Amino acid sequence: MAYNVIDDFLPQADFLAIRTLLLGTEFPWYLNAAIVINDLAHDIEPAYNWQFCHIFVREGVVNSNGYKLLDPLILKLEAKSIQRVKANLKPATYRIMQHGVHTDDVPHSDTTAIYYVNDNNGMTVFEDGNAVRSRANRLLVFDSSTKHTGTTCTDAEMRCVINLNYSRAD
Repeated sequence: MAYNVIDDFLPQADFLAIRTLLLGTEFPWYLNAAIVINDLAHDIEPAYNWQFCHIFVREGVVNSNGYKLLDPLILKLEAKSIQRVKANLKPATYRIMQHGVHTDDVPHSDTTAIYYVNDNNGMTVFEDGNAVRSRANRLLVFDSSTKHTGTTCTDAEMRCVINLNYSRAD
């Protein structure tokens, strides 16, 4: 399985602007009452199977005023078309819990990128057991058909990531 990890993906000023927006007190987060809607979430207790989300782009259409602040991130990806951009915020739990393994089945998208907004001991785990730890300003890129899952964290107040689904081809 191939994936690419790029540390210090954005210049510090761009990274700080995104982090300040997403972790600030004025950002609109929306409750996603069930992170996993299938029975593959073998490790997450029902009381912790939720997160906050913010959809920036859905089905290729911009859905959020905050999208403009993500321009440095989007431009650096060199994507031909952006199909979905979604921020996820998961509060800390008493132990690291893994959500269900899935693929990002987004039409017209062949690539998934996960941009980590803050440092914590949460991670993205692939079906084969490889894992990439959440590190602020890190980008993880892989084929959208790759099975993966996210986790909660225990050493920070929350785990915040931006999930991007896009196409590299015309």
